Amino acid sequence: MSVAFTVTTQRGSIQARNTIQCAGTAPHVTEQDILSAARSGRVLVHFHGGLIDQATGLRIASRLSGCGGVHYPAGRAEVQLYVVWQSGLLDALKGILEGSVLGKVVKTIMNFFGAARGAVGWRATALPDDDVSLERYYRRELQEALSEQDLEANDLLLEEDARAGQKSFTAAATLVTVAVNATRAILARRGRNPPDYSFEAMVREEVLNASRLGLIGARTWQQMKEDAAAHATGNFMDFFKQLHAVSKEVTLVGHSTGAILIAELIRALPAGFTDRRKLKVAFLAPALTVNGLNACQQALRRHVALPFPVYLMKSEVEMGDRSITWGGVNFYPGSLLQLVNFVFESPLPGQVMGWAYYADQHRQEWSGLLTLHTDHNCTTHGGFDDAQDVLDRI
Repeated sequence: MSVAFTVTTQRGSIQARNTIQCAGTAPHVTEQDILSAARSGRVLVHFHGGLIDQATGLRIASRLSGCGGVHYPAGRAEVQLYVVWQSGLLDALKGILEGSVLGKVVKTIMNFFGAARGAVGWRATALPDDDVSLERYYRRELQEALSEQDLEANDLLLEEDARAGQKSFTAAATLVTVAVNATRAILARRGRNPPDYSFEAMVREEVLNASRLGLIGARTWQQMKEDAAAHATGNFMDFFKQLHAVSKEVTLVGHSTGAILIAELIRALPAGFTDRRKLKVAFLAPALTVNGLNACQQALRRHVALPFPVYLMKSEVEMGDRSITWGGVNFYPGSLLQLVNFVFESPLPGQVMGWAYYADQHRQEWSGLLTLHTDHNCTTHGGFDDAQDVLDRI
């Protein structure tokens, strides 16, 4: 019989600890209560991804612990611990690419390339080529596509003021310049995308980048990564060391940005911390970049039972993911990892290892460190902690 707890954190600092109960109020507990329950037993620690708020994180923890729905197998561990940390990346993207003036810019660029695609490739020589001609083309087309209200309300593009943390209107670029710069970036990516990459996804990515609205998501993404890394320096690290010391075995499971948190946690461990057979790791669609993994590779080899499993989707399945929605509307034709890779990471492209397109390129150099698994039924980035055939193998 296992017992399950939630630990709520903020910037790596533990804020609350509760027992998970399938009915009634979850009672508060102390860290010592959790440590006592874990003594000489197996512990599974789950770190959720970064697209969810605290309330959703708590609901996922309840389900995974066995309170209805897809869950970890009973008996997998004597103690299940769910670390809930709050983030809101999709809030930062709300309305940017759907139902906004930039949505019309996207359609105008799609029309530009759509008329050119065919036997001769992306563009026909009859279409505008130099910047002056492109500006003339988009000025004409956008004047037809946009209403006077659109032009008046969106002559200045929204940008986040990093100092004040507020959104303010600034003369970042005109819509015509956005269209021209996005077109140039799209042309530069010819032959550099994964096979069968969505043309619309690429247009939306480059409109975000050209408008600098992608900076809102990029700054939010960077903040999420910093919040994850803070777990290696806050009081959570002290608690983790105690948890590891009293238990028989600890398995850390990280979904999406949860994998970044685990990587930073292990990277910060002292050289003589542990017998690596006692500490196990599993990544689910990790949002960690190739460079990020390589930076902590030595620590992983020192502290963790190897090879550890990484569950991800086949590249064609990844690119078929249409689960990024707002209000039930899909505003980006691709997975979160694609958006992170081409808009939010720095430098671009980020080469996110949770995307099989990049992971497969490094499979040989990671031999002995990890194993890549695409033989499962999960078809969305957010669905890995809701895939029973994945959870059964952890």
